[in-house]
Amino acid sequence: MCNKTFETTHPKNSHNVIVEYDANLRLVNATYEDGEDVDLTDVVKAHLQDDINHFASFQLS
Repeated sequence: MCNKTFETTHPKNSHNVIVEYDANLRLVNATYEDGEDVDLTDVVKAHLQDDINHFASFQLS
């Protein structure tokens, strides 16, 4: 099954981030628009996971 992506804002530096998540709505990866990997600290992971949950809730409704 393919992972899904969406764009959001980095919670600390406000740069655009492309977030990839799986069918179980779990964070898989996050990169900046230029392809550089986002440093996924626990705080950043938590924020991006919240964004995934929020984004997916609109996709499922």
